[in-house]
Amino acid sequence: MRPTFYVLDPYNASHSWYVARDGAVVRSFGTYAYPQFEGAPLPFEVWHRENADEDEVEMYAEGVPDADTAADNLSVHPGPQLAKATHGHGWLATTHPDVPSTRFKGALPL
Repeated sequence: MRPTFYVLDPYNASHSWYVARDGAVVRSFGTYAYPQFEGAPLPFEVWHRENADEDEVEMYAEGVPDADTAADNLSVHPGPQLAKATHGHGWLATTHPDVPSTRFKGALPL
């Protein structure tokens, strides 16, 4: 299992996502990070780059910058959520849609 982390921040128009293994970053992207990408492209990113149409070539040149797309390929797409359900806490991307997306009590083991 690879722990993953996603941030979608509409206020700052930013996306971030991270994949780690054994406590080390395998691959990451951050809109305002420098450099924006860290690590080697993952297979789903290579697929997007190889299958990009004319309008997407530049966007996928270094990898996938969209946290929604990364989540959809690495675990479960978070999907649209109602604002009242997303304020005041984070969401955990799980590997199965039947796992609830409600608040978890305390820290979760990775």
